[in-house]
Amino acid sequence: MEDTTFMVVQLFVALSIIAGLLSWVLGNLLCSAQHDPCYKAVLITGCDTGIGHEVARHLDMLGCNVFAGCLDMASEGAQRLRVEASTRLKLVHMDVTKEDQVKKAIEFLEENLPLGCEGLWAVINNA
Repeated sequence: MEDTTFMVVQLFVALSIIAGLLSWVLGNLLCSAQHDPCYKAVLITGCDTGIGHEVARHLDMLGCNVFAGCLDMASEGAQRLRVEASTRLKLVHMDVTKEDQVKKAIEFLEENLPLGCEGLWAVINNA
């Protein structure tokens, strides 16, 4: 009788561990699919220099689709992004203090959102 009880307890513990591991693996697979950066589009303002520039580069390296808002498209920082970043990063001419430029930037974003992106995942207002 004791042997049977001991075997049932061992079987229960083993099945619990297997179920837990299976749940953890499946959960991680589902979460990584939902948070795949290639389906994330981010708008960052102030990407000519400083923090905006570095955040744009970093998110591009992670695989996000980045719209890098630059005040001066001919600036050194904008040119570096154009040359060094992947094709997922797109430069957007934008002065956030000018309503017409913001409207043009929105039109550009709507026209250039990748397939699978329903809109912006994040906006980082660094300007």
